[in-house]
Parts: sequence; C-alpha cells; structure tokens
Amino acid sequence: MNMMRAENRARASAVMRRLRKKAGFSLSETMLALLIVALLSMSIATGVAFGARQYRRAMARSEARILCSSLAGIIQEELRNTTGVQTDGDDLEFFQSTHYQSGTELSSLVVIVEEDGEEKEQDEGYVAVKTGDEYFLLLGEAAYSGANDLKAKLDSVKCNTYEKEIDDGSKTEVYLSSFSVSLVIKARGAGEVRSDFDVIPLNEIKISAGT
Repeated sequence: MNMMRAENRARASAVMRRLRKKAGFSLSETMLALLIVALLSMSIATGVAFGARQYRRAMARSEARILCSSLAGIIQEELRNTTGVQTDGDDLEFFQSTHYQSGTELSSLVVIVEEDGEEKEQDEGYVAVKTGDEYFLLLGEAAYSGANDLKAKLDSVKCNTYEKEIDDGSKTEVYLSSFSVSLVIKARGAGEVRSDFDVIPLNEIKISAGT
C-alpha cells in the first residue's frame, strides 16, 4: 500500500514539474493578441455601420421612387382630364380640375408646407391643387413622413401647343397638344429622384393666355 502511494506521489510530482516547465504568453504576445482582436472588432463595426448606411440610403431612394410614381400618376390623371387651361408663356398657370373644382374657378398645381398652422406655398414640400383659397393635397402628409424626410418639387409644368386654322384658313388659334411635367422628390441623405413625363389631354383645349 505504501509503495502504491509513493508511486502516485512520484507521478503527481512529475506532472507538476512538466507543467512548471511549460512557458506561458509573454506580455508582448498578450498585447499583440489584444491589438489584433481590437483591430478586427473595429473592422467589423465599420463594415456593419457602412452596411447600415447603405441600407438606409437604398430604403430612402425606394420610398422616394414610390412617392414620385404615385404623385406622377395623380398629376397625369388631373391634366389628362382637364377641359380648360390658362398659360403664362409656355408655363401652365391654371387648369380646370376634375376632382378639386369649386364652381367655375380654375385650379393650379402648387407645392405647400405647413408653418404655424397655416399652409404656405414653397419650392419644396407637399404637392397640392389650389382652387380659390383652398389647398387639396394630392397625397396625405403621411406619404412624405418618416425618417427620410421626403419633399416634392415641381420643377416645371409646360404646355406644348399647335396652331389650328379657322375661317377657311384666314385665322389661326392655338390649341394644347400636351403637357410636359418635371417632378423631383428629395430624400434626406439619399439625393433625389426625378420623373419627366408628358401628358396628352383627352379633350381638345384652346389655349387661353393669362393676363
């Protein structure tokens, strides 16, 4: 029995001597390992942040394209079905709205914002039809809301015309052939989305120049 105990103590002693002989990591090796881990962590964090920014930018442009397409469709419907226009040079000044008409008053396409509870016309904001003193948003404010802060801008609404002979060719009158619209949607941090399109009216419309 004593011999077995002695042998066990000898084996244990030998194991402890071998463990003591094994060298651990030096301070410089430990610092180098920590530096490598830190650099890897920074690279991963930078990659994740870049990916998140790209995702937000892509989402913003996607929402801007959807808003632009929706507004363009409503504007096309309004102009396509109009029965009368008034121009200022080549620019559309007023038109006969089919959805937002109030009596015989003509309407205009404008961009508005709300400040201090009042609606004011601005270069960028919400696209609306103005009839008399009333503004009618083509799409609700919710369509522009969110983290991307979408804003619309009507760069131009032009009237393209042609001349028509009357009274056996002794006189000519100017008629509308089409509208040319340039619509821009701006998304914060994601640039802008532009839509340029033409609208051919369903009705024959004689041009009335503004005063």
